[in-house]
Amino acid sequence: TTDWNTGSNWSDGVVPSTSCPTVKVPVVAINKYPILSTGPVATITNLQIDAGASVTITGNTIQIAGTITNSGIFDVTNGTVELNGTATQNIDGKTFNNTIPGENNTVENLIISNNVNVANTPGDTLNITGTLSFGTGTAQLQTGNNITLKSSATATASVGVIGSSNAIIGDITVERYSAAINNWQFLAIPTQTTQTINAAWQEG
Repeated sequence: TTDWNTGSNWSDGVVPSTSCPTVKVPVVAINKYPILSTGPVATITNLQIDAGASVTITGNTIQIAGTITNSGIFDVTNGTVELNGTATQNIDGKTFNNTIPGENNTVENLIISNNVNVANTPGDTLNITGTLSFGTGTAQLQTGNNITLKSSATATASVGVIGSSNAIIGDITVERYSAAINNWQFLAIPTQTTQTINAAWQEG
């Protein structure tokens, strides 16, 4: 089947863990590829997805302590990735490519439990639709000025609690969905106030 947590679906008959240096997902003739949905969280070191293959995380979490090499499809639009290595980990938007139009380079929830660098690669913006959070009190995130918190009619992405020893270094683009009424909408600040736009809308 496609169930990640069924041992017989894997070549060695064992559900992947950190005891396997690299979980490799190649192209297979039966065209069934791992889906992590029900069952326990997946905890691995390195993930390699070959061209033509795929991994889908939906309603569950995959913890990755090493590298992600994705030449196929890594769909986390309805799931969570936690980066929890000990050495600095590097990602970019195209790490999370999928087949959903308009949702490439998108992850729902990203948990930073290590020092993580996001590459500043034009066209590879990392889009987050759920929550960007820290899993440990010392983890730090270098954004590469290349992360966008998405906003839609149904939900707006957010940032979780930032501990005193956590840090987000670099810019993050924050979207705010605004419904069009008769094809346009007027936005303004209160006119009877001493606050500036910077103070009222940009938190100073």
